[in-house]
Amino acid sequence: MALHRLGDSYAHTKRSNKNKMYNPGYGHIFSGDGGHGADKIANRPELYKAYTEHLAKALGGRLGFEGGLDMFTFNPSPWFVSHHSR
Repeated sequence: MALHRLGDSYAHTKRSNKNKMYNPGYGHIFSGDGGHGADKIANRPELYKAYTEHLAKALGGRLGFEGGLDMFTFNPSPWFVSHHSR
C-alpha cells in the first residue's frame, strides 16, 4: 500500500500545477479525460521519471543497496504518446 501511495503522491498532483494535490475524496475524477488523465504516464513523462527515481532509491535503501543508480532517460516515442495520451 505504501508504494501505491508513493505513486499517487506524484500522479495525483494537479496537471495545471504539480505543487498542488487534488482534493481528497473524489480526487481527479472531475479533472477531464474521464478522470484518468492524471494517471497516464504519457501526459507527464518528467513526473513519471521523478517517481521511478524516488521509488528506486526507496527500495534500494530498504534493501541495503549502496551502489549508484543508473536511471535511463524516459523519452517516450511519438507513437507511444499518440496512443496513450487519449
